[in-house]
Amino acid sequence: MILRGAARLQDWERLLTEARDGAVLAHEPMHGERHWRAVAWAGLRISELRPDLSRIILVAFGLLHDCRRETDDWDPDHGARAARVALRSRPLKRLAGVEGRELVAEACRLHERGLITPASAQIGACWDADRVNLVRLGFSLDPRYFSILSREGGTLDAVAAQTRLIVRDPPAWPDLFMAADTIDQGA
Repeated sequence: MILRGAARLQDWERLLTEARDGAVLAHEPMHGERHWRAVAWAGLRISELRPDLSRIILVAFGLLHDCRRETDDWDPDHGARAARVALRSRPLKRLAGVEGRELVAEACRLHERGLITPASAQIGACWDADRVNLVRLGFSLDPRYFSILSREGGTLDAVAAQTRLIVRDPPAWPDLFMAADTIDQGA
């Protein structure tokens, strides 16, 4: 079990290396690694509300979704570029399986298009994890643009309030990776 955990942590680290390689905005505050970590963290919060969702997929999406942005401004192809990273990733395949890797790629490919009716709840949760991070820019969140989170039951407001507290200093990657792996037994 310890070896399996160590091997999985190595796969997470390899996936992080793949994301960083070619990530021209990795150190930028708007769409860099701090944002990636905040999205992964929000995904973990959403999975607490929906235990049927894979935490591994949510954290992997957070890690990859903006890793190929070329500008903080309009960059309509960045999702497709991130999807290509996901589809080629051997560590992601080991972590999430073939189907999980394809879900991450699809979520990345379409995440900036403003869609709200995803093919799966898993993809919708990925998009919601990114969109709830708009609180970092001071935006009011409109529940019409969320797939999983809603004002019903206060889930959008609760996750947004928590996200507002961590966006400047989200948890470190090892903590996010451990949270994804220790609780997500399905992938």
